Amino acid sequence: INFVSTTAGDFDISIMKPDGSTVRSFTVTRSVSGSGTVNWNSSGVPNGMYIISVRHNGKTSGKVVVLK
Repeated sequence: INFVSTTAGDFDISIMKPDGSTVRSFTVTRSVSGSGTVNWNSSGVPNGMYIISVRHNGKTSGKVVVLK
């Protein structure tokens, strides 16, 4: 999962099922702006639709639906 920010701060990345239950979450603390990457090993979850939500400094900056 790639992300980019123009400001420093925390990123909270959540991977959720369509019902809103969290499958996996990551917190990335960045002291500088720029890009980053989080690796998600999805081998332990069944095929289906998942929602990836990215929050930066307390604000949701994006949601993406992925199919596995």
